[in-house]
Amino acid sequence: MKNVHKLALTTFLTTLACTSASAQDGFVGVSIGGLSGSNIDNDDEYNGSTAQIEGSIGKEYGDFRFIADGRARLIEFDTNEVETLDGDPSSSLYALHALYGVRETIDLGLFAAAGWADTGDEDPQFALSGYGIEAHYLINANFTAYGQIAQFEASRDASSPNGTQDATLVRLGGTYGGLQNTTLYADVQWATASDYEDDGEDYEFHNLSLGGETVLRGSQFAVTYDVAFFGSTPIAGSDDDSMRSTEIALGVRYTFGNAGSARAAGHIGAPSLISETNMFAELHN
Repeated sequence: MKNVHKLALTTFLTTLACTSASAQDGFVGVSIGGLSGSNIDNDDEYNGSTAQIEGSIGKEYGDFRFIADGRARLIEFDTNEVETLDGDPSSSLYALHALYGVRETIDLGLFAAAGWADTGDEDPQFALSGYGIEAHYLINANFTAYGQIAQFEASRDASSPNGTQDATLVRLGGTYGGLQNTTLYADVQWATASDYEDDGEDYEFHNLSLGGETVLRGSQFAVTYDVAFFGSTPIAGSDDDSMRSTEIALGVRYTFGNAGSARAAGHIGAPSLISETNMFAELHN
């Protein structure tokens, strides 16, 4: 299963490398980090390490802009008192964005995403899909804002937990580039999903990410740093399996065609909750 993720991402990143010379802008990057959290109702804890590979490429055609991006993610648990898993959760997610410049400071568009996720158990992997609308707004030379509204779902052979079937998501974020060689960002996502654990067990999820990227002087390389807070809460009538986790990550990114911030340039990717909620599904069960 993980070989499928690796092969798909390798193909995507190879395509980026082969086309970057003619592309307008984009990036490839890797990051590693640590994660810890718990099922707050039972006080069961888990912690581990994380790794992610990602890339994005964008091209303009007149007033239109197209962006393709992808990422693969792996969580390796060191301690897991919530659920005994047979492996480590992983996911791959790819998206295509089509944007139209309404004016010089505003881009409006559509995006679609697809991928896979597994929970680290022996159940079949989830097939992920999602689509939505998005907007990018250049407030001034230092500030940009973006947002996404999406529908997404996960499907697999009949097994428990069910994953994020019939889910709705809202994402808002912004960047600040007023520091020398550095861009900071804040990103918040909120989603609801029906029948997450089992039929009738609805959940809501949130993820708050804070971080930035600092371009190394005289190069196209940047150091990235992030902290993310993930949470899940059952909606009335569901089991009490609320979870919280904190993740800190550090990485390096190579940008081409754009020496500034990739995120500020519109490379925001698909919402992470599309895959994140399903990677953690077994830990709620």
